[in-house]
Parts: sequence; structure tokens; C-alpha cells
Amino acid sequence: MFPKTVLIQLVISLPSFLITTTATPVCPSPKVPDSSILKDTMNAFAIGGVVPDLLPEFTPVAMMRVEYCCNNGIDLFLSADPQKGSFRTSPTHVATGVKLKTNDPYFDLDFPVKPLSPYFPPAPPEATGFHRYTFLLYYGQPSPESIQDFDRKYPSRYNFDLRQFVAEAGLCDPIAGTFMFTENSKDEAETLVH
Repeated sequence: MFPKTVLIQLVISLPSFLITTTATPVCPSPKVPDSSILKDTMNAFAIGGVVPDLLPEFTPVAMMRVEYCCNNGIDLFLSADPQKGSFRTSPTHVATGVKLKTNDPYFDLDFPVKPLSPYFPPAPPEATGFHRYTFLLYYGQPSPESIQDFDRKYPSRYNFDLRQFVAEAGLCDPIAGTFMFTENSKDEAETLVH
């Protein structure tokens, strides 16, 4: 069982064209990644239904690995469960945590460094089957307007709409991501393929 406060360490390998000294993101053109591991990640998002349930498309340009331990700083990191009901039966976007932290020297340090919302470790309700907990990394920072009064706009993680937030924030597509399937430990494992 995870403690109430869980720190996450991200291990990210960024391509050199993403490293700039401006706060404005350089949006990479969506093309099939050259790396076989990035292709595998892109295909896993489609096979697992994260595309299109959570994201319209996903073409990663960086590798991301999530480890539960310590956190040294990230840009915009979103964790979401694309459904609150059973796997693929009632897809709704459920944010399990929206983290915003700047990472000197690449970002404008005038943005807040505290998390926009607390992180909640995976905890699917009983009898809802498998859930896809998705971790996404966006390069750059959201517009100040998109994070102003964040708690008022999203008083519950169940009210968070990832696509709406990304559009309002003026963010590019995610540059890296990973996801995992999990279910309530009291549920019997079910086959993902019907």
C-alpha cells in the first residue's frame, strides 16, 4: 500500500531539438518515431486504447519511465485514468494528479513550483475491471490563465478533462508517456481481449 504522499521519479531522455532556453515550447512535427522503442510505446498506447480514449494521437519523441520514489523536478506531468467505470465501457477522464514544476534553466521560473493537485496512487474501485493509469509529459508550461484558480475549476479529480486543459493551456502534444493496467486487488483478473 502506498503512503498518502507518494513521490515519483521520472527518468526522461529528451532529444536535443527539444532543449531550448525559451519558455515557449517547440512543438515537434508528428511523425513516426525512428526508435523502435518509441514505436513500441506508440503502438502500446493504441493497443491499450489510451489512443483514442484519452489522446487523439500519440507520437512520442522522448522516453519516459516512472519510478515510485523521489522527485527531482519535472515540467508538466499529468497522470490520468481515462475511465472511472469498467475498462472501455464508460470512458471518462479522471486525473489522478496534475503536477507542474519548472526545471531550470529551460523554463520560466515565475510559474508556481507546487503541484496543482495532489497525486493519488492507483486505486480502482471494486468490480470495475482494469483501469489504464496514464502518465504524460508535456514540454513547456501551460498558460498562466489555464492554471489560475485550478482548484476552483477542478474541485474533484473526476471533473478534470485532459483534452480541454491541454487546449486551454496551449500545450503541444505530449512528448513522452507511459501507462499501466491495474485493477482492484479484490477483483478477479479478467481477460483484456474479449
